[in-house]
Amino acid sequence: MMKKIIFSLLCILFAFSNLLSQSDSTFQELTDKEIDEIILNIRDRYKQINKIKSDSVDYLNEIDYHVTQINWADTTEGFPGVGHKHSFFKFYWANGKLIKLVHSNAISVYGVYKEYIFDENQNLIFYFEKNFVGVEEYEERIYYNKSQLIHYQIKPLSLGDKNLEIKDYSLKDFNEKHFARAQYILKESDWRIYWFDHSAPGLDMFYNE
Repeated sequence: MMKKIIFSLLCILFAFSNLLSQSDSTFQELTDKEIDEIILNIRDRYKQINKIKSDSVDYLNEIDYHVTQINWADTTEGFPGVGHKHSFFKFYWANGKLIKLVHSNAISVYGVYKEYIFDENQNLIFYFEKNFVGVEEYEERIYYNKSQLIHYQIKPLSLGDKNLEIKDYSLKDFNEKHFARAQYILKESDWRIYWFDHSAPGLDMFYNE
């Protein structure tokens, strides 16, 4: 009986490791040149999506373009000693599919601005975040191909300092923190509306590298 159990566990372990190796080999098939081309295509789509709102009314009607906004919280009178607070989600739709999602959350001059860009199948291909909480301000960019992380960038920001280093990470540079962050953002985008959680971890883990 024990031999059967051990044999079964070994079979499961072998199948799992084989699946991982297949997935990894599939991902590794992309060359640096192919990844660069994918990133350029993502940037082109980002520009095209942001230009749609300035197109003709006829074209906007043709693609059934519309924007919806959900105000999560909006306190115009502000808080004593704190200031104005807002949090909203803005959804950009074309041909019945979500192409862009914006989330802005701020109290006074501190907050987070996020953009999610989707492909024609509503798969996340690009994430942008500008975090301006306290002195450690930064911009973050994450690029995906078929739900796989292909490029990661973080740009520290500081008032009056134009020479801060931009950290670019390619496939060979990724570590488990980058993969974990990318997976977190993927799950975040899947929640669409009710995903925001004030207890979610920030990027402090990257500052200790």
